[in-house]
Amino acid sequence: MEMIDLILRFTTHLILIGMTYQLLITLFDWGKIVKQPTLNVGKIKLLILFLSITIGFMVSNFIMTIIEISERLFLFF
Repeated sequence: MEMIDLILRFTTHLILIGMTYQLLITLFDWGKIVKQPTLNVGKIKLLILFLSITIGFMVSNFIMTIIEISERLFLFF
Protein backbone atom coordinates (compact mmCIF):
# COMPACT_ATOMS: atom_id res chain seq x y z
CA MET A 1 0.00 0.00 0.00
CA GLU A 2 2.87 2.36 0.74
CA MET A 3 4.40 1.80 -2.68
CA ILE A 4 1.12 2.79 -4.34
CA ASP A 5 1.04 5.94 -2.20
CA LEU A 6 4.60 6.85 -3.21
CA ILE A 7 3.89 6.31 -6.90
CA LEU A 8 0.68 8.35 -6.63
CA ARG A 9 2.51 11.20 -4.89
CA PHE A 10 5.33 11.20 -7.44
CA THR A 11 3.03 11.21 -10.45
CA THR A 12 0.78 13.86 -8.89
CA HIS A 13 3.78 16.09 -8.26
CA LEU A 14 5.06 15.69 -11.82
CA ILE A 15 1.67 16.22 -13.46
CA LEU A 16 0.84 19.32 -11.45
CA ILE A 17 4.30 20.82 -11.92
CA GLY A 18 3.95 20.28 -15.67
CA MET A 19 0.46 21.79 -15.71
CA THR A 20 1.65 24.81 -13.73
CA TYR A 21 4.60 25.27 -16.08
CA GLN A 22 2.32 25.25 -19.11
CA LEU A 23 -0.05 27.71 -17.44
CA LEU A 24 2.75 30.10 -16.54
CA ILE A 25 4.20 29.94 -20.07
CA THR A 26 0.89 30.56 -21.84
CA LEU A 27 -0.92 32.79 -19.36
CA PHE A 28 1.55 35.63 -18.96
CA ASP A 29 3.41 37.72 -21.52
CA TRP A 30 6.76 37.67 -19.76
CA GLY A 31 8.23 40.11 -22.26
CA LYS A 32 6.00 42.86 -20.88
CA ILE A 33 6.83 42.03 -17.27
CA VAL A 34 10.63 41.79 -17.51
CA LYS A 35 12.99 44.51 -18.69
CA GLN A 36 15.04 43.53 -21.73
CA PRO A 37 13.38 40.13 -22.28
CA THR A 38 15.71 39.16 -25.13
CA LEU A 39 18.75 39.37 -22.84
CA ASN A 40 17.08 37.54 -19.96
CA VAL A 41 15.48 34.56 -21.73
CA GLY A 42 17.40 31.98 -19.70
CA LYS A 43 16.68 33.74 -16.44
CA ILE A 44 12.98 34.03 -17.27
CA LYS A 45 12.76 30.32 -18.08
CA LEU A 46 14.55 29.43 -14.85
CA LEU A 47 12.20 31.67 -12.86
CA ILE A 48 9.18 30.06 -14.52
CA LEU A 49 10.58 26.61 -13.74
CA PHE A 50 11.13 27.45 -10.07
CA LEU A 51 7.69 29.04 -9.77
CA SER A 52 6.04 26.05 -11.39
CA ILE A 53 7.88 23.61 -9.11
CA THR A 54 6.85 25.60 -6.04
CA ILE A 55 3.22 26.06 -7.01
CA GLY A 56 2.82 22.53 -8.39
CA PHE A 57 4.34 20.97 -5.29
CA MET A 58 2.09 22.97 -2.96
CA VAL A 59 -1.05 22.12 -4.93
CA SER A 60 -0.05 18.46 -5.05
CA ASN A 61 0.51 18.38 -1.30
CA PHE A 62 -2.89 19.99 -0.79
CA ILE A 63 -4.61 17.39 -2.98
CA MET A 64 -2.78 14.51 -1.29
CA THR A 65 -3.76 15.87 2.14
CA ILE A 66 -7.41 16.04 1.08
CA ILE A 67 -7.21 12.44 -0.16
CA GLU A 68 -5.63 11.27 3.12
CA ILE A 69 -8.25 13.08 5.21
CA SER A 70 -11.08 11.58 3.16
CA GLU A 71 -9.56 8.08 3.52
CA ARG A 72 -9.33 8.48 7.29
CA LEU A 73 -12.90 9.76 7.51
CA PHE A 74 -14.11 6.89 5.36
CA LEU A 75 -12.35 4.35 7.59
CA PHE A 76 -13.59 6.09 10.73
CA PHE A 77 -17.26 5.71 9.80
